[in-house]
Amino acid sequence: MTQKTTLILPIALALVLACQLDTEAAYQDYIDSSGDDSSDTFDDAGDASTTDDFEPIATSTSGPSVPPTGDAPQGGPEILGFTVDPATANEAGPVSILVEHTPDVAAVMLFDIYDGETRLLAELGPDEPWTYAITSEADFEGIHELHAIVVDDQDRWAEAATELTVDLPPGGSMIWINEGEGDQSTLNFSLAAAAVESGVVVAGIDLNAGSGHAFARLYAGNTGDLMWSYEAPKGVYISDVEGTPDGGVVLVGHIELNDTRQAWVHQLGPDGAPALPSPIEWLTNTTAIAVAVDDDGGLYVTGEVIQVGMFEHTDIFVWHLPAEGQGMPAWAMWGTDVGNTLDDHASSITITDDHRVFVGGSTKVATGNNTFADRMAVFEYSNVDILLRWVADGGTTEESDGLGVAMLEDDVVIAGWQRLSLNDPQTMTAVRLHETSQGASLYPVWSYPAGASLDGQLVDIKRDPNDRVVVVASEPGTPDRLTTIALRASGYPAWTEDWVHFGNGDTTASSVAVDEYGYVYFVGTTAANGVFRTLVGKRRP
Repeated sequence: MTQKTTLILPIALALVLACQLDTEAAYQDYIDSSGDDSSDTFDDAGDASTTDDFEPIATSTSGPSVPPTGDAPQGGPEILGFTVDPATANEAGPVSILVEHTPDVAAVMLFDIYDGETRLLAELGPDEPWTYAITSEADFEGIHELHAIVVDDQDRWAEAATELTVDLPPGGSMIWINEGEGDQSTLNFSLAAAAVESGVVVAGIDLNAGSGHAFARLYAGNTGDLMWSYEAPKGVYISDVEGTPDGGVVLVGHIELNDTRQAWVHQLGPDGAPALPSPIEWLTNTTAIAVAVDDDGGLYVTGEVIQVGMFEHTDIFVWHLPAEGQGMPAWAMWGTDVGNTLDDHASSITITDDHRVFVGGSTKVATGNNTFADRMAVFEYSNVDILLRWVADGGTTEESDGLGVAMLEDDVVIAGWQRLSLNDPQTMTAVRLHETSQGASLYPVWSYPAGASLDGQLVDIKRDPNDRVVVVASEPGTPDRLTTIALRASGYPAWTEDWVHFGNGDTTASSVAVDEYGYVYFVGTTAANGVFRTLVGKRRP
């Protein structure tokens, strides 16, 4: 650890004091005085504001204060400790900066000197730690000088500084790949995945143990090692998994017992142990297919009800279980009386920042001459109602299905497949849908791929922290490929990466998960020589 004091930061401090700690004006004065033409700003609330070319640092050190120099008044506050955690920055994630000082401090300022530029990272209250979540897009490898300055009510100050090193893996690099290492079964199939703070949880099924033997497994984010495994009760088929605010997960699916099918919901804690006394099962002829979790831990579960009558068909439902103490459960279903609707299917569910709930799937529409076709569709759950918001167009024989839905800015993006007729190959498709005002009709902004056709299916889609969506595709070929694609807000790919299982085998995609720092987990199943293994990989985009 190297500690040093510079002359330019006391100059910056003097400017800050001259402006009565008006951070924006002080920092701009500092930029002007140092000849820097940076356009970075700092807002009045004390939170760092960034531009596209500004990435806060991610580093670690601790140490005592450095005696102030220059014209700084003496006998003022002292810095007792200056700590940044974790100790090394070779993985995206949260960085916590803490400045310990004597009680007479009124404000703390954090500066970073890197690559010839000095930036004000934050101005804090006397007891505030500062946390920044580095995304995987960060590109500031190298040595940073981090400076902390504390100020008291009499404009006296103290300073501490140290050198910090950041070394993230190159963009596009594979962090790890796990092709079923440690699996006892030779018939493991992955079905769904969710990123959690400690890694990725994958749900699947073990057919060696017989039908209805489902599992959930946590793979460590830094190594891919298996951390825990949960075996579901016999007869359970898991369809989706989603993280909860406490670091656990929610599992949804259905249970088949005594010739009945019932929707099934269960929660696990961060250690993989059940967080509920027993799973929730309800309503005969229901299947839970997807789940979304709000910021408070409330659940939105979507699935299908099999309506039995003269014309058996399926309808979509949404079940809302609010967080404890925040209301009663609510249930809604889309469809009319038995015999008067065609099949509707749910595949995925997503929640907007302002708690609107959208469901992706398909509905069967009449195309004329007593012909019908499945078309990808978007529904919205509102209070206790489900509204059909958008259905894909197409010719008489054209079919499509939405397999995943996610938010991109304020718009909905649905991903899946389409084909011109029953005998044609399925091709990938994703559509961004916009509304001019809340409740207005959704209309397409763009579709992917534009002006081209790619055989395969986009089987899942997730939002990333960089204003993009990431999709995973099953792409037929020799051999088959698992493809992950990041789509910019414009609909054009930011990057595309394939995974091919060599050694006389094929790969099928099942899910994609993106953690809060931007790392992508792709999940699928590999097949070779009659052996099927769960595939999990992590990549820095």
